[in-house]
Amino acid sequence: PIIDARVRREMEDFDDICILDVGDGYKQNSVKGLKFLQYIAEQYSNAEYLVKVDDDIYWRPDPLLTSWLPATLPVRYAWGFWDFISPVPTDENDNFYNPPELFPEGVFPPYQRGVLRVMTMDIVRDIAAMGKAGELQMIFGDDPCSGVHVQQVTKAGKFCAIDDQGSYTFFG
Repeated sequence: PIIDARVRREMEDFDDICILDVGDGYKQNSVKGLKFLQYIAEQYSNAEYLVKVDDDIYWRPDPLLTSWLPATLPVRYAWGFWDFISPVPTDENDNFYNPPELFPEGVFPPYQRGVLRVMTMDIVRDIAAMGKAGELQMIFGDDPCSGVHVQQVTKAGKFCAIDDQGSYTFFG
């Protein structure tokens, strides 16, 4: 990919930018999300949690990092702004539209909205490994696709506690 000179300098000076090998565009976001989790699982294997925050929000990290996460057990846990009953769009122009042959269900499984999400690294590593093994279904819409992946991890016999306590009032 073509990398702007300012971005290249940032990468060289701080080593804080990762370029993933995936095309641009909304329909590629699910693939980009999976590649991101695979990168995190490989590069930060000793971490306990992944905290993913959108770049266009105001986030108060102190409550989450100093009181919420230390009070949780870092095992098979996912927290965030969960969408529990999201119908699959039927309008072909909708970014989350998935043709019935790709995703025949009428409702997406529960998924974390991308604004702010937390996952323990065991779940991240499971999704990354299943993705590398070609065992994950990919659908359009990175947030619903992440819910499909969590569901597939649980169907593979791994427990996952999903939690949205306080997400709509305390941390946003």
